[in-house]
Amino acid sequence: MKTLKRLLLGLLLLIVIAVAALYGWLLSTRPKMSGSLDLTALQDSVEVQFDEFGIPHIFAKNEPDAYYALGYVHAQERLFQMEMLRRLAAGRLAEILGPDLVETDRFFRTIGLAEVAKKNAQAHFATIDKPWKKAALAYLQGVNDFIDKGSTPPEFVLLGIEKENYTPEDFYLVNGYMTFSFAQAFRTDPLLDKMYRKLGEDYLKDFSLNFDTTVTKIPVYLPENEAAPKASQVNVTGRFPSDHPQVKTADEVLLKVAQLVNQIDDRFPLLQGSNGWVIAPSRSKSGKVILANDTHIGYAQPSVWFEAHISYPGLNFYGNYLAGFPFAVLGHSPDVGWGLTMFENDDIDFYRLKAVGNQQVQIDGKAQDLQVRKETIRVKGGNSIDFEVKTSPFGVILNDVLKPINDGLNYVSQANEAPVAMWWTLHEFPTNSLEAVYILTRAKNLQEARVGAAMLDVPGLNVMFGDAAGNIAWWATGKLPKRNPAVRPEFILDGTTLQSLPQGYHPFEENPQSINPPSGFVYSANNQPDAVKGYLQPGYYLANDRADYITAYLNNDRKWSAEEIAQMALDVKSGQAVKNIALIAGELKGTLSADEQKALDLLKAWDGNHTLEATAPVIYYKLMHHLNVGIFEDEIGAEDLKILVYTHVFYRSFAKILANTESKWWDKVNTPEKETRLQIIAAALKQAVADLVQQFGTNDMTQWQWGKVHTIEHVHPIGRRKPFDRIFNVGPLPVMGGKEVINNISFTVTGSGLYPASFGPAMRRVIDFAEPLRSKSVLPTGESGHFMSKHYDDQAVMYNTGQYRFQRMDKADIEANSIGKLLLY
Repeated sequence: MKTLKRLLLGLLLLIVIAVAALYGWLLSTRPKMSGSLDLTALQDSVEVQFDEFGIPHIFAKNEPDAYYALGYVHAQERLFQMEMLRRLAAGRLAEILGPDLVETDRFFRTIGLAEVAKKNAQAHFATIDKPWKKAALAYLQGVNDFIDKGSTPPEFVLLGIEKENYTPEDFYLVNGYMTFSFAQAFRTDPLLDKMYRKLGEDYLKDFSLNFDTTVTKIPVYLPENEAAPKASQVNVTGRFPSDHPQVKTADEVLLKVAQLVNQIDDRFPLLQGSNGWVIAPSRSKSGKVILANDTHIGYAQPSVWFEAHISYPGLNFYGNYLAGFPFAVLGHSPDVGWGLTMFENDDIDFYRLKAVGNQQVQIDGKAQDLQVRKETIRVKGGNSIDFEVKTSPFGVILNDVLKPINDGLNYVSQANEAPVAMWWTLHEFPTNSLEAVYILTRAKNLQEARVGAAMLDVPGLNVMFGDAAGNIAWWATGKLPKRNPAVRPEFILDGTTLQSLPQGYHPFEENPQSINPPSGFVYSANNQPDAVKGYLQPGYYLANDRADYITAYLNNDRKWSAEEIAQMALDVKSGQAVKNIALIAGELKGTLSADEQKALDLLKAWDGNHTLEATAPVIYYKLMHHLNVGIFEDEIGAEDLKILVYTHVFYRSFAKILANTESKWWDKVNTPEKETRLQIIAAALKQAVADLVQQFGTNDMTQWQWGKVHTIEHVHPIGRRKPFDRIFNVGPLPVMGGKEVINNISFTVTGSGLYPASFGPAMRRVIDFAEPLRSKSVLPTGESGHFMSKHYDDQAVMYNTGQYRFQRMDKADIEANSIGKLLLY
């Protein structure tokens, strides 16, 4: 017995020692925030102060040292995030995560982000002849020196990842993934094409397609051309695509691609939208420009943006950085500041090709060879997979993305399958994105910032600008294709003639933009820009909801403080929901049970606010789900409906369909009788109430609270599996906000009755140029990517409850709030 007790005590002691050793090792891998490091690559010493939220403030004596230090501290906080992002874009996740990621890898290999990155690195870094290149390489050296000399992140050990140094190609992988994030065409074009062919133009006329002359548009204003063209002058001529004997298979290929993109969206953060507005000195209480911006990105842990402040002779700058990208994608100095939203321009076209033999397609009556490159996916715990990627003059062929692995890959030999090609601006030229944001970082005034904005080519962005001199501006940036007027880019196009391809690009001067408009503000909520020279840019613009609320706030003579602007960013009211309810309520008098009438009365009394205690949004979104099913599912099917509700065109169009009592969508095609709008709405409300009674276990509607069904969880890649979710994830927590309100904490409307947030503000920031050294911001979780750091989630409650913290840029202020100083020498 004594022996057994000794054995048990010994075993317990070993366990305690092992746990203590593990804990000690984990602590040793945390980012170093005090002391000193001997780093021989530096020209001079660099001081890094960390403020109370763990944000680094880098004080250097020259530019290369500043960016070297930025790379080092960025890597020590976010190396695993950097690794995941570059592997995702390059199609290398299966190497560390196994066979489940093969399909995702093959998709990214096929669309060629790694090939584009390689070409960009060769084009820009063959010579190191400009300061921006030297700064970028200094950042890269800092990242690599941390890889070589710093601690290994725990995730690398858990997954068995071998650390690899970074190269300039990785910069462009980040840029490529951001561009892919903006590509709504993957979901939208094939579905619209299929709907048109299956259902006809009478169904699609209720949809707002790639532009809409009736919606709220971002005003265009140029001082040298004050009489900007009006929307009524817009040329909207065009035709639907010609028929093709192989169109069915082409649609099936692209719809499967759309399903895969939805799966990627569920697992990895994609950029989804954003708000940005800038008010002129005449509209602010401080008498200076105020800039506000919140970028809408898929939630993940760590959050997308890494904040850092760099200071060296000639520059004092605070920025938000993407993992592995050397320059701030948005930021400000005492002189200028800018924010970003997605432009939503259409920069992808799909083409049906005509196969000739095994490796050729017919274009303008002639057979042309396809280019072929070979790809190999290494798979953890499995055999490597070899496959081919084929490219035509219309772009890369997508068919093989979805075919079974190693099936011969001779898709063009199958007579019933059309090759489908993707043309993308990303593939057409070397991008100037790095140099562009470097120029923006160093800009001192509007003119210098415009030079940087004009160089932004892919992806398309709305740049919201303000400066200390009192200027405000909005530039819709990106290289915008010139298409044949007969081409309808929202559909799959004819790939048998080169006339279908874009014929060059509009000059930047023809991009939508506004400089110092008389209104005293500029804004973007991913809504449609107005026309330039009578032309509306095709795009996947979002519904008016947020744009209408922002303009309602700003389109008056009121003067704003920075604090009031910060509160405006937290608005959770949906005017469109109230309008939709008014349309629904008018149809339902005297047709309801007591519970249904009570639910309808709650909806009618709702002001549109998505607060935690509110009942009406719980009813509203359940009703919306059943309306979606009742209106669309019989015509397009359940699987295509899942794709449709992801698209921007759906949200632009739903209110129009709801208001149109004569829309063909109301009648169910699979029943002999003709259903009416009233019948579909009544059935949807009846089912919604029944579902909610079952879900909550009571018809006491005071228990149906938004905070019980609308939650936010920031999921770490390792936290997708138990028990690691409890270690690496942040949340779930109840959160205010909703779909297409200003505080756009969004979700997918499904039948589950639960609405976990899928994307929302990836930061909120407000800059008043009366006090640019103490702007305000907040991140969804925290600055650190290390799960044992106190800065891993120290902003989560602040974010959920609408609080802000300072972005400090004054050295004395930073030192007064410093929690650690790291000396690099």
